[in-house]
Amino acid sequence: MKKLITLIFFSSCLPLYGLKKPTIKSPIYKLVDGTWNPMELTPEQDAAKRSLGSLQLNSNIKGITLSEPGNYILASNLTSLTAPITISGSNVNLDLNGFHVSNSAGVCIDVGSSGAINNVVIKNGVVKGGLTSGVFITSSTNITVHDIQSVGNTVAGFELVNCSECCLKNCNAIDNGGASDSFGITTTGGTNNTFDSCTVKGTNTTSATFADQATGIHVGSTETKSIIRNCMVSDTMASNIKAIPYGIRLEPVDPTLDDTGLPTIEEAGGISSGAWSPDGRFFVTGEEANNIELFELRDNNLVLLDRYAHNSDANHVEWSPDGRYIVFGSAVSASGEFAVLEFKNEASLLKLSGEYEHPASVNEVVWAPNGRYIAMGGNVSGGIEVNVCLVTDTGVTPNGSSRANFAHGASVQSVDWSPNSRYLAIGASPSGGFNVQVLDFEGDGAGANTLTSVATIAGAGTVARVRWSPNGQYLAVGDATSGVAVYNFDGSSLTSVATGGSADVQGLEWTQVGRYIFAGGGTTAEAFRFDETTLTSLATQTTAVAIRDVSISTDGSLFSVTTLNSGGGVEMITYAGLTYATDCVIDRNQVSNTLGAATGEAGANNGFGIEASTATNQVTNNSCFKNDVNYAFSINVFEQFIANLRASTPLPFANFSYPTP
Repeated sequence: MKKLITLIFFSSCLPLYGLKKPTIKSPIYKLVDGTWNPMELTPEQDAAKRSLGSLQLNSNIKGITLSEPGNYILASNLTSLTAPITISGSNVNLDLNGFHVSNSAGVCIDVGSSGAINNVVIKNGVVKGGLTSGVFITSSTNITVHDIQSVGNTVAGFELVNCSECCLKNCNAIDNGGASDSFGITTTGGTNNTFDSCTVKGTNTTSATFADQATGIHVGSTETKSIIRNCMVSDTMASNIKAIPYGIRLEPVDPTLDDTGLPTIEEAGGISSGAWSPDGRFFVTGEEANNIELFELRDNNLVLLDRYAHNSDANHVEWSPDGRYIVFGSAVSASGEFAVLEFKNEASLLKLSGEYEHPASVNEVVWAPNGRYIAMGGNVSGGIEVNVCLVTDTGVTPNGSSRANFAHGASVQSVDWSPNSRYLAIGASPSGGFNVQVLDFEGDGAGANTLTSVATIAGAGTVARVRWSPNGQYLAVGDATSGVAVYNFDGSSLTSVATGGSADVQGLEWTQVGRYIFAGGGTTAEAFRFDETTLTSLATQTTAVAIRDVSISTDGSLFSVTTLNSGGGVEMITYAGLTYATDCVIDRNQVSNTLGAATGEAGANNGFGIEASTATNQVTNNSCFKNDVNYAFSINVFEQFIANLRASTPLPFANFSYPTP
């Protein structure tokens, strides 16, 4: 019958010579006893009959159902379907034979919606312009789709739901998306599925709903043991500033704050502050007993690696953006009130690199995202509560040199840099009626710098913590009486948009994608979801003693609180934060040009190359470049990490990024 198929293809040229055109009796043929036979059509499908050479099928054609085992081959384009090609039986092999399938009313090819099936192959063709997804597979096992191009569908190119042991190979998902969540490829609720050597390009959403997504390859939170390998994902975008684009995403679910089996720290004195390292492997604490302690996370336990002894209480600790340094601020002492420790390869892993003397207690120190500046906020000293120091190319050596300072007029409890390192937010005791200010930091690293107030919030209480959202559009504020409040920042003013919680908030952090806020204060740890105008409490936990500070891992999967349990016992508790798919592999993929709709502090959400949790998944050997943010997770680091530090060799990151021009 191969001769017949060849004849059909060749015959399309016959009208040019005035020859009689053969007739296709059916758009789909089935192989029976070695012969391709036309499928019998229902009366409603009879309009599918056509002569070769005509441009398209009758627009009234409905779908075609393949319910019996066998090999099927498409003999024409099906470009005007109003129902899908439905595969409702197992052991079906469908060859699109290079032709196009389009359904203006829904999915183009539907597998398993009529009941679970298995052992199906779909290959060699194009599905295009489906009202929802190009290829939809549900509740099925061992479905293989290869060499299929899915183009211009309004929800997804390929969609898998509750499937197992399915495979997409050498498939292309091009220019898919619509006015809601949009995907090139998406899989949820399944296990052991494989996506190999696929190309996903141009996924886009026009949604104006906050935090809707456009995602090249999407894996739902209940997926397990699936593999994304050797895929190329590019040009994933959101046309509206409220939506978020992702290249490859393991999407999390809301946190429950379960603390079962997660790490704790017991000390003789209270822990004022703690922070997870950017790679998620280390936790550093600042203690009332004048120590800075460094721990490594091993099998959900924190193992003490090193201790640096200071001469006064350590009020706050933070890592540098590259994970090479730790900065801490302390109470009044004879020497510097904030200091920098280098994460070093000598006998002691922590070594003093530089310090700055502020003649009053330093309550918080923060590193600018661009790595060039350190800001501190402290108690009143000579009318100055805020100082900014430069980080030089030769190292972190503040050496008493302030690049800029600001007089608020009362003690400053918290400082935080905006994502573009331009604005510095401060939370403080009220002065002049204000307890929150946004300062514009003007400076290029050479010459004088200034801090100029551009926005304020009036309040009577002391603000303990301020934190910018990842896109710089929102500022979260926590104080002793009002819980958490979120403000919109437009460059010159702060407008309240959402409030939540009632605890005495001492610490709060945003997740890197900007959908969740974790907070702690009094004896309450709490997780919130932020939806542009609402702040919804998702879960709470109660501690035995007052919470002093909070920290989350880069991927948001670990939420830790530190306490002032000075009588001894547990001073650091870790809760489960965001929950992701588990035991999945994201390996050897290339992700580029994942971009938000606009740039600037009041503009779009960032686009993320890869969002995942490496605590429960393998994310290795990927190349991310020219994305707004290349990685929204804790980068995998080989077990040789400490040995390499001691040997002074480059850090063996399993993923790498090209700089964005």
